[in-house]
Amino acid sequence: MEKTTVAVLGKNQAPNKDNGSGSNTGAIAGSVVGAVVFLALIGGLVGFLYFRRRRNDELNSQYIEITEKDPASSESHGYENSLFRA
Repeated sequence: MEKTTVAVLGKNQAPNKDNGSGSNTGAIAGSVVGAVVFLALIGGLVGFLYFRRRRNDELNSQYIEITEKDPASSESHGYENSLFRA
């Protein structure tokens, strides 16, 4: 006696005739979108770190210029009167 298998399909279901030989456009599109998003995130991170370091370097150089010109930071501690000089 032979066994027969019957598939029960719903109203809007069609039998699957894809044997793996169909196109993979969904997988390819998903891979491309994922790669673009990944590269954008890496680029954003590199840009953020670059501009943050550049800004910190500028702030540090301004701080050095201010402290070099500031008379309060010199050895005389800003006192210009001769009574306070050593």
